[in-house]
Amino acid sequence: MHPLEILLVDDNPVNQEVAVLRLNKINHHVAVAASGTEAIELFKQMHFDLVLLDMHMPDMNGFETAAALRKIEDKRGYHTPIIAMTARPTNNNGAEYMEAGMNGIITKPFTTAILLQALTNLKLLPFQETTDPVSTSEDSSFTDFLSLHEAEEQEDLLSAARIYLSNYMK
Repeated sequence: MHPLEILLVDDNPVNQEVAVLRLNKINHHVAVAASGTEAIELFKQMHFDLVLLDMHMPDMNGFETAAALRKIEDKRGYHTPIIAMTARPTNNNGAEYMEAGMNGIITKPFTTAILLQALTNLKLLPFQETTDPVSTSEDSSFTDFLSLHEAEEQEDLLSAARIYLSNYMK
């Protein structure tokens, strides 16, 4: 599996840190944008395999940012999957996100397993779409991989707590 080039768009430094730690641990490269405007500039300059997009940002919300990214794509001629990230659960299975051009949705905070499943569903990872990585006992190497990373998530949370304290408790 080759590393994905991922654009993470989130205005919260704690969310950024946790997501970057998790994505780096599963060997993907991450560029971080703290706003929709910044995301658009990075998207114009670089190729990304995936965009993880926070839906609630101060300058441009996720819907506005996704629309701007899709306009850039129209000129390029290729599609980049966008996964919406939200702390607010959706009542209608995310229909409004799909209608806005997003390819998936995950609720924050997300675990490594949820992120891996989202990437698998988009066929960005080589696992079968119908495979449930958490309950599959046949692929013990994948289960061991998840167990290792789930254990490391506690370390990620400690790191996020340090960032939160340094940014918000001055």
